[in-house]
Amino acid sequence: MPQPDELPDSEIQERPTEMIDGVVYPQTIGTPSHASVIGNLHFLLRSYFNGKTCQPFTGELDVMLDEQNTFRPDISVVCDSTRFTEQGYSGAPTLVIEVLSPRTAKVDKGRKFLAYQRHGVKEYWIVDADSESVEQFVLENGVFALKSIHVNTSFQASSEETHEQINFTNKFTSAVFENLTLSLPDIFSYMF
Repeated sequence: MPQPDELPDSEIQERPTEMIDGVVYPQTIGTPSHASVIGNLHFLLRSYFNGKTCQPFTGELDVMLDEQNTFRPDISVVCDSTRFTEQGYSGAPTLVIEVLSPRTAKVDKGRKFLAYQRHGVKEYWIVDADSESVEQFVLENGVFALKSIHVNTSFQASSEETHEQINFTNKFTSAVFENLTLSLPDIFSYMF
């Protein structure tokens, strides 16, 4: 079997990349739990947005915030169909979801966070499969404000506690899409 460096250029699949502040980075490959959470989120969002104007996309869609920033968010929800181009989506999605991995956590919480904020993403979720939590940020006056951290818990079936901005609960609701309520057990269910 030929090795990748022995294949003709036309047969080598390029690794997807992102551009952050003008610097190109290869995308990393996620873990099984990372992929499972993305699949679960996409399924739940597709079900909710079925027949609606806004649509969710996985990381296959290039999101071009500007000439210096082209990302492939794990999940993006876009609401303006006039912004699609042959290269992807031009402009800020309404909702962006990034699922953390050890290699991407610093970027997702740092440079990407600032770029999404600067370009007007209305809501940003940072999902951590290890802690089964969702950090929910909402754009207020041009700045992301932490609305809440939602933590999946099953210590009591009917228990819903709140401690400052941390909600130990099984469900949470989008700040932008009022009727979009997601179940944390559904997000963090794994088939392995």
